[in-house]
Amino acid sequence: MLRNCQINGFRILNHVGSGAYGLVLHVEEIATGRQLAMKIILKRTLSSVAKRGTKRNDLMMNTLLTYLQTHDNVLNFPCVDLDSIHNITNEQLADVPHYRELQLHLRVNTHPNIVTIHQVLESPLATCIVMDYYEKDLFTAIAEEGHFAKDGLLIKKVMLQLCSALEHCSRANVFHCDLKPENILLDSNDNVYLCDFGLATHSDILEPNVCIGSSYYMAPERISQGDSFLMYPTLKGDIWSLGILLVNLTCIRNPWSKAHHLEDKTFAHFLKNQSILQTILPISDELLVLLKKVLKLNPFARIGLTQLREEIGAIRSFTKEGPLTRCRAVQKRSTIQTIQSPHLSDIFSIYSDAQTTTTTSCESDTDSLQKQPTGNYLHEPSAYNRGPSDVVRNNLLQFQLNVSTQQRIPNTVSYCNKSPF
Repeated sequence: MLRNCQINGFRILNHVGSGAYGLVLHVEEIATGRQLAMKIILKRTLSSVAKRGTKRNDLMMNTLLTYLQTHDNVLNFPCVDLDSIHNITNEQLADVPHYRELQLHLRVNTHPNIVTIHQVLESPLATCIVMDYYEKDLFTAIAEEGHFAKDGLLIKKVMLQLCSALEHCSRANVFHCDLKPENILLDSNDNVYLCDFGLATHSDILEPNVCIGSSYYMAPERISQGDSFLMYPTLKGDIWSLGILLVNLTCIRNPWSKAHHLEDKTFAHFLKNQSILQTILPISDELLVLLKKVLKLNPFARIGLTQLREEIGAIRSFTKEGPLTRCRAVQKRSTIQTIQSPHLSDIFSIYSDAQTTTTTSCESDTDSLQKQPTGNYLHEPSAYNRGPSDVVRNNLLQFQLNVSTQQRIPNTVSYCNKSPF
């Protein structure tokens, strides 16, 4: 319906997804042919109409389509000066809350592993955000394609680039607070790009029990800390999420559905014996040691980004069997921020082999890979589509420990959070 309609100098190619507050379109810049994404955040209140039975996504689509048709399928909106967004006050942000996400995103917009915002268009109908377009997110690559199941160097590449992006964010006093595979995009060279800063904050400390993020990836201090009056470091919550992402990449599953000792038996058992991870996951001794440092209950004792990056580079085995049992260790020569074009060769051009005698990277072992448990995956829309209140849903296969029999059984998840859809 929207195909070949135009907004400013962009031709709409197709609709790639919808979130709680708007639509995401795949567009082409007419002057250059460049492929981009356009996130359209509609301003009009749609809830009253949606309650009458119309699906919210259909309503948003119809609203935009009607507006285009009344303007002969060509819209021209004023372009906002990106520098001016940095100067919006907290009082002004109360009237335009979606600009808070833009403000934080633009602080870190120049990093090579963060999705770039190119333009912001403003109108009475909607705010349009023009940004980089990537066809695939990390969830699709992990769960549907098994893309990282045979290549430990690719796993290291993803983790090193994410560490670099988060270090850049923390220096700018920006904390993502919603790291998960759906919020990480991939290009054709397996470079990652962090997106969706809808839950990000500039506060380097958070009060306990502030449930920010998705339940699978949320650190325990953000879920339940009793009557604690401590303030917790925000960055350490993102580091916890990185640990869960590392499990996703190496094992194609999550260790638990929620880091809450009363609501998840696996996590409760983990608190008593961290080595139980090797019972429920096919991880190596080396990876277990690293995960114990990342998934510490006390956030103040949790590993930092610099040490995490170094230990990921040094690890030689991710799993006990299969193609990830052997992986070349790499040793850092200079800071990862020096990378201008973050391709695999660039990542490792600033690294050298920890031992020059090691020549094998990761060997393939299809038979052992097939022995790993499989299951069904739950799917989400593209990562471009999140609204600020989409704090819950996540995917990937779960395996939960049956404490009484010490056997692996499929985890059944009961979501305690509400979806905005």
